[in-house]
Amino acid sequence: MSLSNSKEVRAPKIKPQYLVVSGAFLIFALLFLQSSRKYSEKPVLKEMDARVQLGISYVQGGGAPMVGIGMLKEVLKEDPENRNAIWTLGTFSQQSGQHDKAIQRFEDLLNIAVNKEERVNAYTALEFSLISTNQVNRALLLHEKMMKEFAGDSTLVSMIQERNKEIKNRFINVQKD
Repeated sequence: MSLSNSKEVRAPKIKPQYLVVSGAFLIFALLFLQSSRKYSEKPVLKEMDARVQLGISYVQGGGAPMVGIGMLKEVLKEDPENRNAIWTLGTFSQQSGQHDKAIQRFEDLLNIAVNKEERVNAYTALEFSLISTNQVNRALLLHEKMMKEFAGDSTLVSMIQERNKEIKNRFINVQKD
């Protein structure tokens, strides 16, 4: 048998509708496992986190992004301090070029973020959106705030100082011809 005559086998494409149905089934299964408790003492996902994940699936699955955004906003109506939903909406705002909305989301997140990793991520994302909207001075002020907050972490402070120099050189110390 010749290789040129063999048929190429391709995996079937997954339609967005199947992704949504699969996501809904996953959420149902997770909620069922959580309520039954005989399988585990710890819940797999909290109900709000499951709804956030389903919203992300709608946005990233390509089928109905606005349905997913709506689900994330509904989570925030019920739980205004849901850090996962705020972070997700902020990053989706950045991806769609809506940096003003992203700035507000990341500022909101900084008001409630509790651990260092969340705060560093929120500051970094906020700085990106500030730079993207030409709010360079605000980004530099943000660096000062970060250096005070993380003064005990010399490695992080050093990275912030380097980023500060980079921004100043790129946006402020531009040589004129």
